[in-house]
Amino acid sequence: MLVEQGTIVEIGDSELLVQVINQSTCGSCAAQNGCGQGVLAKYLSGSQFVRVTLKHRPTSDFQIGEQVELGIEEAAMLRAAFLAYLVPLLLLVAGASIGNQFSEPFAIMLGLAGLIIGGIYVRKQSHKRADDPKFSPVVVDDRAIVKIVPGQPA
Repeated sequence: MLVEQGTIVEIGDSELLVQVINQSTCGSCAAQNGCGQGVLAKYLSGSQFVRVTLKHRPTSDFQIGEQVELGIEEAAMLRAAFLAYLVPLLLLVAGASIGNQFSEPFAIMLGLAGLIIGGIYVRKQSHKRADDPKFSPVVVDDRAIVKIVPGQPA
């Protein structure tokens, strides 16, 4: 199980809002100044808010400011990564390969079309699986259902 620390910032009737700080290991790498990943990590690091629906514990067991551990199964993370990255890439390559039999501009158009179709497919699958507990992180000691909420807390 992959585990991340978070801080409770809001407590509702049956759910918690947890702030998780996105961290990068780029600070410990010797090549951080010459690496594009290190530059991206500096600009994309920040916090993310996660809504946690508790199953087996009342919210009165928690306090604002308390540290909790959230986890997600490795297999679920691998399936999600496969879906998000490999499917659009494979459709891009397939479209470009088919289009390459005719002309280079046609290969570019079909490659982009494959990438867009792959993105649309990933978006539909992620909405379809949004409530699937297999793909939801959990509070490690509670097995709560967690939903990622983009942006700031409501």
